[in-house]
Amino acid sequence: MVEELSKILSNGFATWKANLVLCLPFVFSIIVLGILALVIIGGALVLAIGPFIPAILPYLTDSGELPPEILQQLSGPLMASAGLLLGAILVTVILMLLINSFFNAGAIGMARVATKTGHTSLSDMLDYGRRKFLSFFGVSVLIAAIQLAGLIFLIPGIRSFVSSAASSGTPFDLSSTAAAWALLGIGLLLLLLYMLIISIVLTVPPYAVVISDLSAIDGLKTGFRFFMEHKLDVFLLWLVVIVIAVVASMVLGMIPSIGGLLSMVVSVVIVQPLVAIWWTRLYLSGTEPAPVDRAVFAELVE
Repeated sequence: MVEELSKILSNGFATWKANLVLCLPFVFSIIVLGILALVIIGGALVLAIGPFIPAILPYLTDSGELPPEILQQLSGPLMASAGLLLGAILVTVILMLLINSFFNAGAIGMARVATKTGHTSLSDMLDYGRRKFLSFFGVSVLIAAIQLAGLIFLIPGIRSFVSSAASSGTPFDLSSTAAAWALLGIGLLLLLLYMLIISIVLTVPPYAVVISDLSAIDGLKTGFRFFMEHKLDVFLLWLVVIVIAVVASMVLGMIPSIGGLLSMVVSVVIVQPLVAIWWTRLYLSGTEPAPVDRAVFAELVE
């Protein structure tokens, strides 16, 4: 029997207030990922267009736009270095996923310790991140593969387009491809619905991997089983998280000039740590003895 949603939210908020350090894994993740992308992709671009940089800089500093003649001159070196740039992007993506897995696993580990004991520290992030980042990465890849399987819903529409194009010789003739457009539209709707369902059903596995110290496959199974046993609780918390994230982003995004930056800061410093604590508390309440409650915090914080 899991804890009531109201207690998960209130006690989780109390945990966050007593452990503001919980935001640091998410802050570190953004900083490290930004530096990584800048160094690898930026370095590849320098190697590709190095001789043209002195000619480009004045335009970037003055207007921020490059004239067509400069772009035309750059197209040759960029095409010649396409392999280097693609390789840099691929390496960057893989490293970013691994680094993100380290910090997310560390954040969940910190949330677990804070929820069970009332306090956590960066040493918990380093411990859980080091031990569980590969398993977290593995379960993330498995979930992504399951989500991509939904592309099968687009196949009927794509095949219909191909057949229509082959028979009429005009692939963009709307009159001859009305059925194809309809099939593609239905496929897109089914794909969106499928990915939405998967995002709810497979929210818990990353937490199971870290909190229960499981492998990627065992975490996927355990997380799915947890959802099947607590469907309503998982759905309600998922809905609360989505509503909070969307409302916060919309409200802060309306602030002129700094709205986007402020929205990102609030997401990283407040929303993401809170979400990690809430999901951790939900999972713990359904798998382990009751987490520490607000009454205990009064003694722990004093």
